[in-house]
Amino acid sequence: MLDWSELVIEDEADYRAAGLGRLLALSCGFLERAGVRFGVMPEGRGTARLASLLSWQVAERLELLDEACVASDQLVHFALHQMVDRRLGHDDPYAVLLAETIASASDLYLLGKLAATDREPAFLVDTMESFSAWFELYAGDPDDLERLLASTVADPYAAMRSLCRYLLAATAPLLYPRDERSVTDTLTKAARDRAYPLLHHYNTTNWVLSIRARYPRPAAPAEAVDLLAALPESEEGLYGALEEGS
Repeated sequence: MLDWSELVIEDEADYRAAGLGRLLALSCGFLERAGVRFGVMPEGRGTARLASLLSWQVAERLELLDEACVASDQLVHFALHQMVDRRLGHDDPYAVLLAETIASASDLYLLGKLAATDREPAFLVDTMESFSAWFELYAGDPDDLERLLASTVADPYAAMRSLCRYLLAATAPLLYPRDERSVTDTLTKAARDRAYPLLHHYNTTNWVLSIRARYPRPAAPAEAVDLLAALPESEEGLYGALEEGS
């Protein structure tokens, strides 16, 4: 296991330049106080990613790495998992799904902030390459990606909240569908949104299958869980939620 003092954080200077230094510091503080540990796989080259996906759990306190360095976006993503787990717990499958939607949607927040600078950290480059590929395949309109990026740069936090709502609406009905028709109806509706290619970018079917395999169908319907209560309405509220645990 690595001590926090041994961990190298990638792109830290780029995040500070984009005004994300506080978010990164709060994320690190939250994770450290939550007892999160980092381990390095003996053989790198992506084995850590595969191992993490195979043991994916929102409440996981161990993050596996290929080497003693971690991407800044990975720390933010992991901290948001833990934040939602602390607020809603990890016994409800819909709360677990929400944790992943919030953590994944935070990519747009980071993207919007970083795109407003002249920096090009690996996260920005890699994310744009993936977005471009999926939008080329599945966008309903050739300008969908450009419109999404424009709204993201204009208001990164609003873009994050909007994507979170979309991801949740597109995946929650798939956890325990009534029948095959309800699945096709949900996917057909989801495909009409300009963010639809992001369902592929985030491998959302993996979320659904992992949660469904781990949790039995709950007695209460999804509507009984105040899901979005775990996502603060404002950027400052998000920072405050992380600060509570730091």
